[in-house]
Amino acid sequence: MARISGFYHDIDPWELPPYWKAPVKKHRRARFNDYTGRRIYMITVVKDEKTPILSSLAGNIRDTSDPVRVVLTPTGEMVNRCVSAIPSKFPHCSIIDRVVMPDHVHFIIFVRQKTDIHLGTIIGRFTGDCTRGFAEMLGLDDAIVKPPFFEPGYDDQILYRKGGLEVMKNYVRDNPRRLALRRSDPKLFNRSLIITADGERLHAYGNMFLLKNADRRAVRLSRKFSAEKTAQLHDLWQETCRNGGVLVSPFISPAEKEVRDMAIREGAPIILVAPQGFRMREHAKGRAFDLCAEGRLLVISRPGVYAGTGVLTRRECLEMNDLASTIAETDYNSLLFRREDFIGL
Repeated sequence: MARISGFYHDIDPWELPPYWKAPVKKHRRARFNDYTGRRIYMITVVKDEKTPILSSLAGNIRDTSDPVRVVLTPTGEMVNRCVSAIPSKFPHCSIIDRVVMPDHVHFIIFVRQKTDIHLGTIIGRFTGDCTRGFAEMLGLDDAIVKPPFFEPGYDDQILYRKGGLEVMKNYVRDNPRRLALRRSDPKLFNRSLIITADGERLHAYGNMFLLKNADRRAVRLSRKFSAEKTAQLHDLWQETCRNGGVLVSPFISPAEKEVRDMAIREGAPIILVAPQGFRMREHAKGRAFDLCAEGRLLVISRPGVYAGTGVLTRRECLEMNDLASTIAETDYNSLLFRREDFIGL
């Protein structure tokens, strides 16, 4: 598919949050990938709700001499051993990094050569070992049906680009700090349903209090604007940032991205209108996470999924810009909020 400069497949990863859990069937695995081939993956598995926590957090998010870290429970230690045992059972694999969080596990696995063994077989063996290990901890007989240890399935993130391994490793290692930040000020990471005065339903993630800011200004630039008008708008938006206001936009074009970056440099908050939102258990990553932690980001989108191709049409871009204008002009007191997980939307 041809790439269209300035559209959403050309942007920084933090600008385009993942999908909302939408009422469309999505394939868990990448159809184009050979899951028996040589590849590096970041694997995520989530514990069943009835499984005891795997770890707790220790350390201080504001003290570099006492960094946030996980302390494994006996159950978590068993899971950690099962991760370490993967290379002994599949010698063509090695574990690059891992973290056992309270309710999920991340590990980076390097499948060093092509075999007939599918990645799913490897992960299935690992999860099966954890289930058996947990049953032994409970003293259950082999003949007894074992309780589920993990939720069904797993998530795999495939390494494609140069430098991507360091990104994966940093994500894994930074997981404890990120969780500690979310726990320390959860209102900055709220996931809510917003209902406008005319009944429109919007999905939102981040600092909802940005909608209370009285100085919200929509950012929209066009090549049809004269140089003088563009300069005037830039001065207005910069003044808004310096006076504590909020810029609202999908930030689609390169020129709009420059305004967004200016706002971030000025320490100002932004409201990002996105074509897609967040799936269950997903959170902002990278710069977006840091902005959320600082209370400087709110992501808003309409229900459903826009272009499944990854390319937005002109109509969709106009709709998003119109939504940005609506958000900038709407009275906070006319909005209704409801905390939701958006299951089945």
